[in-house]
Amino acid sequence: MDKLGMPMGGTPCVYMSDTVGKHFSEDFMILRGNELRHRPFGHFETSAPVADVLDITDDELLGAPKHPRPAAQTSPEILKTLRWIQNTLKDDEGKTQHLAADGGIVNHRNLMTELNGCQVTFVYETGKVEKDKLEEEIFHSRTEVNLGDLDPTSLTVNVGSPEILGLPVSTVRVHTTDKTASVSLAAGDRGWEPPLVIPTTDILWELPSSYAERFVSALKHSISLCGGKTSTF
Repeated sequence: MDKLGMPMGGTPCVYMSDTVGKHFSEDFMILRGNELRHRPFGHFETSAPVADVLDITDDELLGAPKHPRPAAQTSPEILKTLRWIQNTLKDDEGKTQHLAADGGIVNHRNLMTELNGCQVTFVYETGKVEKDKLEEEIFHSRTEVNLGDLDPTSLTVNVGSPEILGLPVSTVRVHTTDKTASVSLAAGDRGWEPPLVIPTTDILWELPSSYAERFVSALKHSISLCGGKTSTF
């Protein structure tokens, strides 16, 4: 080019000073060698030069140093272990049943609804079972935590009162490293009312005892793989 925006010979070319920050569909892009260039008239045939190299910013400022975003911790071993927890809870292996005050049956369910590397979401819900009626949800809570924030040595299992069928039930508890309030607990999240979000240090599950031991083993393994550390004191 003999001057900015003008190729040799004086033929004008399209410049992109007014397109910074805009989104382009594939019709307006063309690959030339290792460069992605702007095609200003889309798929329409034109003899206008294609001169501007597209800068793929991925929410970064043009010209700013590009730093790759840290990838979620998704090693095969972590994913395999967390998938086991998620699948077994989804299969109701973590469900218990108890009697309501009026003699009805209440289901207590534990689920892992989301996982993104070591960032996971546990859900606890209770629903009352009535004859010839659909189960009515009574309570719902959601706990979000990065497993790397938990202390793997703090996991405890205690046997409590049996469920309605007389099967033993265990309470599993874990807390964060150095009791830092990095767990987000949303209680009362039932869609029609805003949840009360509480930063906390502990997570608690009520599980059938036959399942609780396996759950603890898998959870401790996951916490260790995610970099969970023992508390200082």
